[in-house]
Amino acid sequence: MVAQTKEMINIKEAYKDARFNCEIDLKTGYKTNTILSMPISNYEGDIIGVAQIINKTNDSKEFDEYDVEIFRRYLTFCGIGIQNAQLFEMSVQEYRRNQILLNLARSIFEEQNNLECLVTKIMTEARELLKCERCSVFLIDLDCCEASHLEKIIEKPNQIQRRYSEYLKGNESSIDDKNSDTRFTVLFELGAANQSANISRPSVDDLSNSTLAQIAQFVASTGQTVNIADVREWVREHDQIRTENEIDCIKAILCMPIVNAQKTVIGVAQLINKGNGTP
Repeated sequence: MVAQTKEMINIKEAYKDARFNCEIDLKTGYKTNTILSMPISNYEGDIIGVAQIINKTNDSKEFDEYDVEIFRRYLTFCGIGIQNAQLFEMSVQEYRRNQILLNLARSIFEEQNNLECLVTKIMTEARELLKCERCSVFLIDLDCCEASHLEKIIEKPNQIQRRYSEYLKGNESSIDDKNSDTRFTVLFELGAANQSANISRPSVDDLSNSTLAQIAQFVASTGQTVNIADVREWVREHDQIRTENEIDCIKAILCMPIVNAQKTVIGVAQLINKGNGTP
């Protein structure tokens, strides 16, 4: 309530105030008598937290105006300190991200002659950078690209060219009802930090029976980035994608197209489950 209204609340008798919930007191045996709650603001006046003090320890039975003023001045410095700490943490995180990106750039130049090593290195760095549980890279067979498709790339070099999928058809995601034999030919998968990358050449059946592969095919077909916080809900909304048991342990997916210098989709990168459990 304090965070929403940005107003102080000074409760003199907690059990007589309808805003007070006594359940915690009943569980702990503690008795709350008085409460003084104030917002903590940053430099811009935005609320970044709420501070609360409970029960005066002297003979006074309530927090008076002097207490309110002292608490307000104290929280002014608290707000400054908290924001400075947050800014410092953000700068440290940004420094770490930049270091990872620099290491990745260095690795790309070092591993250009070995595709497997290059993709594995990219997945390892991406997993570390974004703190996810698993990541995959689906690569498309570029040799099956039709001449007409190449002509479109030359005509419109600044647009991402979409790959038409044989798995997605029947609604707006079908990309004008066009089909192609373009499909993923190589799959790189990387799990936990102590696991090595798994490289496979999935068959048509493997791709059509995998929900993750179908989501990747959707991204390859549309050229769009897909950030899924609830996988099952997203699959229900896209009924052309079949659900398999493999998504039972999957909560969130970030899926992005990989494009070359001509803006053609040559693969899809897929990150699965944030390490902290958040979307």
